[in-house]
Amino acid sequence: MFIDLTDDQKALQVELRAYFGDLMTPEVKGRVSSAEFAENHDYKALIRQVGSDGWLGVGWPVEYGGRGFTPIEQYIFFDESQAAGCPIPFLTTNTVGPTIRRFGTNEQKDFFLRRILAGEMHFSIGYSEPEAGTDLAALRTRAVRDGDSWVVNGQKLFTSLAYNADYVWLAARTDPDAPAHKGITMFLVDTTDPGFSIQPFETFGQTHTTATFYDDVRVPDSMRVGELNAAPADALDGFDNVCLELAFQPVAALAPDAENTDDLAVPFQVMGQGPDFADDGAVEPAAQATVRRAGDDQVGLRAAGADQQWRRAFDTTDAFANVGDHAF
Repeated sequence: MFIDLTDDQKALQVELRAYFGDLMTPEVKGRVSSAEFAENHDYKALIRQVGSDGWLGVGWPVEYGGRGFTPIEQYIFFDESQAAGCPIPFLTTNTVGPTIRRFGTNEQKDFFLRRILAGEMHFSIGYSEPEAGTDLAALRTRAVRDGDSWVVNGQKLFTSLAYNADYVWLAARTDPDAPAHKGITMFLVDTTDPGFSIQPFETFGQTHTTATFYDDVRVPDSMRVGELNAAPADALDGFDNVCLELAFQPVAALAPDAENTDDLAVPFQVMGQGPDFADDGAVEPAAQATVRRAGDDQVGLRAAGADQQWRRAFDTTDAFANVGDHAF
């Protein structure tokens, strides 16, 4: 079965391809390529330009300043931006921002959301730790209440993009006597605090990350997100979108110089069911999809469409299953 874009979706694809093609000149690519290794003012200027042009948070609800894109429209945006080499801050726009929108106070929403859409606010994720990995139940970073603030001490690993982050979305243990999977709270940690520091963490290949350290970092209680000691639900609400972001890497970005990727065929297991994905209501088995850079990236379209089928099948607005809520 072949899935194609609608005429409106094709028009969006053409518009985005032209926009990012004009934006990401070889000179711009060269200037922003080191954003993972050091603070990069050219990178931040580029993201402010994208925000000013209205291309950040395209899947956010219109009432929050987004464009209300459908999952497939979001995938088109993702595909075209990445194929052009534009470093959209997806951790900020489709992980932290929507979670603040869901769990944050009105003051936090007013302060952060408009700045995110303007490209003026960048986040890193503070989950993984040296002896815990991504197992939040094993984390040791502590936050201790001190009046109207919290004092944070600990270390995080794999804090990608930390050099350009204004805040770290941090999980810290606030009740050491609670069961391991409880007693954790989410904080928005200002990276300008004198107790915050970064150490480069070099990996094989061209991708580097960092370790971040928190030595008596003070965080106002107004920068606590969600209920006290209730972070696993709040954190997973954002963590699923980190996974989705990694899973949605487009083939075009893996082979940006290929003019024709018709020979790239990959299997994709369709999770949803319904007339768009299976005959007679049965779940379609692994589909051998042909990926075409010309606009019919079957894997992405099936993944985006499967999300729509998933939500119809289970009638849920749970963010863990709803890529539309946690939008690019």
